[in-house]
Amino acid sequence: NAESCRTKILFNMRAFADTNASGQGLSCAGTLKDFNPEDAALTAANLAKDAITPRAWADGVYEILLGPAVAADIVQLIGMAASAFHVDSGLSFLINKLGKKVANEEFTLHDIGAVEGCLGNRTFDDEGTPTKDTAILQKGIMNRFLHNSTTSKKWKTQSTGNAGLIVPQPWNLIVEPGSHKFDELIQSIDKGIYITSNWYTRFQNYRSGDFSTVPRDATFLIENGKIKHPIMGARLSDNILRMLNSICGLTKDRKWIEWWEVSIPTLTPSMLIKNVPVTKA
Repeated sequence: NAESCRTKILFNMRAFADTNASGQGLSCAGTLKDFNPEDAALTAANLAKDAITPRAWADGVYEILLGPAVAADIVQLIGMAASAFHVDSGLSFLINKLGKKVANEEFTLHDIGAVEGCLGNRTFDDEGTPTKDTAILQKGIMNRFLHNSTTSKKWKTQSTGNAGLIVPQPWNLIVEPGSHKFDELIQSIDKGIYITSNWYTRFQNYRSGDFSTVPRDATFLIENGKIKHPIMGARLSDNILRMLNSICGLTKDRKWIEWWEVSIPTLTPSMLIKNVPVTKA
């Protein structure tokens, strides 16, 4: 017999400065001492003010700077695709990728059952197996799938302690920090778009990893290393594996993200990705 308990508190704020000028702020924590709703509200308000009077832009290929809320959405797709059940059932873009390079070498992703300050603490999974620190991607290499007792037997390996009610699933996804400051990434961009939040991430093809998502709230055009003006009406359409291999910068700072678009607690930096197609919705 064993017992486990966990706590979490989530705050999601959307602020409007005008009909087409909104901003989102998030605060997620496993303890009250790490919970900062005031900062989330201030972030939402400032982004909304900065988004007033969006101006014209052209669809095309851009360097895309993903804020933590958007980066976390991409990261959770990787965590889900790493479930051995989804690999076996043909619903993963990581099929036949074990031991192969699938991302930039700066990208390392762990699933950790219990870690201080996280939101999804689990000391054991739904089969009673102790949870672990599992390196899903190690310096860009696909290192490990997530297993329960059934999939691990089929794969002739050990359970990773990720048994959910039906399929193996991640508990807390943690991306290792990068080497850049946020302002450094902005300054490195010649032609780019900064996305602070997104809705409606959908796959066109689970097996290949083709997907699209819609930037919402404050979104900004970047030119010659500076944020130029807000934009609206964008849609990002790309391939997860192509994006992972096109990462060209991660920030040192990371943020815990969980809200209705990101259901798996995720600690992630901001990400800069090159050559992303962006169209007008």
